[in-house]
Amino acid sequence: ERYVGDNSSYPKAQKLNGKKAAIIGSGPSGLTTAAYLALQGINVTVFEGTHALGGVIKYGVPEFRLPKEVVSQDLTGLHELGIDFEPNAKLSDESIEKIAKEFDVVFMGTGVGAARELTIKGSKLKGIIPAMKFLVNLNQSGVPMITQGEKVVVVGAGYVGIDTARSAVRLGGDVTCITVAKREDAIKAVSEKDYIDAEEEGVKFMFELTVNEFSGDEEKVTKVHYKNGEEGILEANKVIVAIGQMHDEDGLKQPLRDEDNGCVKVNDAHQTKIENIFAAGDCVHGPKTVIEAIDQGRGAAEAILDYLKNKK
Repeated sequence: ERYVGDNSSYPKAQKLNGKKAAIIGSGPSGLTTAAYLALQGINVTVFEGTHALGGVIKYGVPEFRLPKEVVSQDLTGLHELGIDFEPNAKLSDESIEKIAKEFDVVFMGTGVGAARELTIKGSKLKGIIPAMKFLVNLNQSGVPMITQGEKVVVVGAGYVGIDTARSAVRLGGDVTCITVAKREDAIKAVSEKDYIDAEEEGVKFMFELTVNEFSGDEEKVTKVHYKNGEEGILEANKVIVAIGQMHDEDGLKQPLRDEDNGCVKVNDAHQTKIENIFAAGDCVHGPKTVIEAIDQGRGAAEAILDYLKNKK
């Protein structure tokens, strides 16, 4: 039998029942699925493509929003459930299908990893940084990409944009966050508290603006050109782009991914074209919140348990 440590919030796991499950990706949907399956006595192995277990909740969320100690406690609880973790796992179509033959079920929670870019004049200038690259660098290395007093323009004001802006302010940046959305629509998409907290820390917001060009000196960005009926310019030492994520051009395109949007195709039971491979989270529906990924992971775990029961 496997028992959970006294400090864990997880209940006791059932006895191992001889079934094996592979979880690809250790983000919120993957870890949720892993926990539910392990509790039901399934021998679970989590394959993570990087060295950091936890996916976006470990390396892409600032400390002020989700303390690393909380994530570490949850990971400890998962270890105590008997879940095996394999970091730095490199997976392709061939190895995915191979894994599907070695395990009773496979769950894909690979998320989305490529940043959307602004395809406008000057977008390749130095000093223009994808938001997730900025956050990951800050969380993993601790080396700031912003120096005291630098003028920073954050393009995009969703959750990632606000987290980026607040992080840049805490590094000493003079930060302006701009978005095409109206203020009321932007607040509705996140929360009023997020905007209030950011403004209290010193983030300035500009709404209903479209960025149409970057310009600079010696290949480095110095100005952000925008328009909202009339054209305007913001001085910038750094520009951080937070307009969303999209699917990586990785080795999982076929046979599981849709050719048009890159999402993994599943039915109502989270099942892919390959009978024993399931998927949920951002890799299925595109970028959404961590809470939604957790909910999708729970639904996938229930579908997997039904599949194993019916197969038996």
